[in-house]
Amino acid sequence: MRHKIFLALAIALICFLPVITIGQQLPACMTALKNGNSRYSRTMRLTDGRSVYAFNIKRSLKCMDCQNGVAYYDSSCKKVASFTIGLAPLVYIVPGYTAADFPEAKSPLFAAHLADMAVPPCIDQAISRSDSLTSAGITAIEEVLMGGRKLYYFNDAKPVDKNCHDCATTITYYDSLCMVAGSFSVGGYAGVVAKGSLSKDDFIKKKKLRTLWTAVLSTSTPTGTPITGSTNPFPYPVSFIVTQVVDTIMKGLATGDELRISSADGLSHFRNGKLVNTYKIIPTRIKQRHVNPCLVPPCPEREEDKIVYYLEPIHRYFSIDQLTDRSWFNFSKKIFVSSGTAATFMEGDWTTGYRLVKKP
Repeated sequence: MRHKIFLALAIALICFLPVITIGQQLPACMTALKNGNSRYSRTMRLTDGRSVYAFNIKRSLKCMDCQNGVAYYDSSCKKVASFTIGLAPLVYIVPGYTAADFPEAKSPLFAAHLADMAVPPCIDQAISRSDSLTSAGITAIEEVLMGGRKLYYFNDAKPVDKNCHDCATTITYYDSLCMVAGSFSVGGYAGVVAKGSLSKDDFIKKKKLRTLWTAVLSTSTPTGTPITGSTNPFPYPVSFIVTQVVDTIMKGLATGDELRISSADGLSHFRNGKLVNTYKIIPTRIKQRHVNPCLVPPCPEREEDKIVYYLEPIHRYFSIDQLTDRSWFNFSKKIFVSSGTAATFMEGDWTTGYRLVKKP
């Protein structure tokens, strides 16, 4: 009897050894992913050889509408997929991965959402040719709900002449067959002017559904010289606590609230541990121009490359500038129609909205 018990324990130990080994070999950046409601579950190898890391998400018993399910991350801690249930089932899969890669996609709970997530073949084909999109100056492909239809916008980030007060930007939307559904002239004295079958009211009431593709930010100049200070500042989630409200640019953000940011997951706002809202953010590389102090003007200027984020609900860029003991949540003073419409900022083009402290 004692021999059988020892044999059973030995077999159990052997069976659990791979799980323990995998857990010990997690990428270092995943330490930040382990929090009160997220726990590492397993490592899964996909059919193409890539590995993804599954984290179980468990909601608090006091929060019935919070998310519960599983999220998958790649080796750089970018979230590539999630299957969660809160008020309703929700599926998130980034381009480059498919529903067939994940076992949760077979559940009937997510079937309707997956069908709604289907990308038109012509859009999917465009995404597969990311090099061509980048060469054409496309920075993102967005899916919107406009005039009762799903339409698609190829953001080509055309620069706007700051000295032209009556210049406008043309925004074109395509249907599921990649035919032009309508276009708008936005900006200048006329405001929004509709062209085609869509109306001005359609544009104003449009709802952004998701970003299907975002250009990978280059970390080198056209000549191949490395750019200093332009790497992704938030490759994995980092949390901050609001310590002071300087300017209420983001309505509803108060002292003591938590902000959690990552380039993959966006910007999340928490209050008393409960999720208030999540915002999509678009990373954008800009040039920040500084004026060096001098005794006799004009003083010399210098430029540096910097990655900031576009927050569509308020049509502004923002950055979180960090020091060891404090941080600043800064916003562009100007409003921009879309991401990529500004290339160079002066120091005076920014205003501080909130003072933050990094959460340990």
